[in-house]
Amino acid sequence: MEAMCKVDEKPAGQKKTDIMQWYADTITGLVAHASEVDAALVRALQKSHGTDAFNAGHATYTSLDEDMMPRAEKLAELGDNADPKQRAELRRLWESLSPEARAQLWARHKDNLLSAGLLTPTVKRGASDDGAGPYDVEDPGMRDYWIQLQAEGMANAGDFIGNTDAARNLDH
Repeated sequence: MEAMCKVDEKPAGQKKTDIMQWYADTITGLVAHASEVDAALVRALQKSHGTDAFNAGHATYTSLDEDMMPRAEKLAELGDNADPKQRAELRRLWESLSPEARAQLWARHKDNLLSAGLLTPTVKRGASDDGAGPYDVEDPGMRDYWIQLQAEGMANAGDFIGNTDAARNLDH
């Protein structure tokens, strides 16, 4: 990361760095998606209008699926062999395709799409907070095991004498 956001010149923790990287990656993905749609539109307009500036209307386009589908199929065929950049491009193409084109792609390449991680949730992943982790933790001792044994005995007795609600709370 070229530039780092800092407050009062304190170094950012790992979680903050991970979140900033996630936002940067998200924005980069959106810009790449817009660039791909723009390039597909340019290709569609070139086919539609041709090279003759005085004679437009060589082809009719109703969707950009005709332009995006071949690339989506090529990426889908890679399956789990696709690198992260190709997987991101496949996800963006998938989002751009019409429902009919998605259905066709799914019918032909379902297993490859799944192995490429198309349906994997996209979540912000980052390190734990700076203060997270064990603090002053001790392993249970004999006294702790004795207390647990007493609580289990009281829960069993509560079931036996009909105090099932109290027993259930002790079991919990």
